[in-house]
Amino acid sequence: MTASAQQHAAPAQLPVPAWATEPTLLDTVVVSGRVGGPGLWQAYKDDGHDLWIMGTLSPLPSGIEWDASEVRDLVARSQAVIWAPIYSVNVHANLFQQAMLGIKYLGAKKNPDGRTLGEVLPPELYARWLQAKARYLPHNARVERKRPIVAAQALLEAAMQQAHLSDKPIVYPALEDTIKAHAVRSVLPRVEVEVSNATAKAALAELRSRQLSDAACLAATLDAVETDLPRMITNANAWANGEISRFQFEALGRSSAACSDALVDPEFSAKYGLPNIEDSAAARWMSEATAALASNMSTVAFVPMEHLVGPDNYLDQLRARGYTVNGP
Repeated sequence: MTASAQQHAAPAQLPVPAWATEPTLLDTVVVSGRVGGPGLWQAYKDDGHDLWIMGTLSPLPSGIEWDASEVRDLVARSQAVIWAPIYSVNVHANLFQQAMLGIKYLGAKKNPDGRTLGEVLPPELYARWLQAKARYLPHNARVERKRPIVAAQALLEAAMQQAHLSDKPIVYPALEDTIKAHAVRSVLPRVEVEVSNATAKAALAELRSRQLSDAACLAATLDAVETDLPRMITNANAWANGEISRFQFEALGRSSAACSDALVDPEFSAKYGLPNIEDSAAARWMSEATAALASNMSTVAFVPMEHLVGPDNYLDQLRARGYTVNGP
């Protein structure tokens, strides 16, 4: 997160999703073919130093080919490329200790005491899970012994695949040769947290024994699969066609937030000395971006689109620091 085994009634018929009965502007067909992708934002002051920012997205339509010619030209004329920030936890341990921690991590992906999903989930939620599993994971019996958060990820990946969406990277592979040919410096903003072997062992032991908010993660993921999949398709099509105004992440964020909190809720992370992931990653990216603006004539940055639209986004934070930001 202990729950005893329960008898569950047959899965109840789920209500028809709102998007299927009400008129909406959401897409149901995934685009394919050669696409231009979104335009770039430009951030600058008055010194001739420019930061060009492109929003990335996952998942994207699986049948598209991105026409990256304009972005390649821009990268070729730039001194650096800044990628999305990453967060990593480094464990101070010898090879044997690292191997043992890996085994413990794999154990943490299963339900405590070998329970099945039917034994740890409330009956109504388990009924919803069974119906979704029958549609998207009909031949995956092993998932029944996984923690709800792990089962949720497997379900979401299967649903996206059936919707012709893919999380395969598309931006870097299209730019890799250009970056190498022009010796453009790649900057990977990284937040690294150092923990001892003893701390990592204790955290994994607690993770294996507690429920956290696993059930909330699965419930939110079921909501996303049952009602929000057309929003994923619309966002994916919007990226492919460069329609910035059509992006909307609020509904999809419920699943992401619930599943993130299941592993890194504030109390759990603070207990083991882990800083807030989102805040620290954003701060690190902003530090690299402003440093690049000060030293480079041209820099290209790639940031998940959800960090460029909506409240308190990276663009607004740049504006608050005195930069002018022009839209695509």
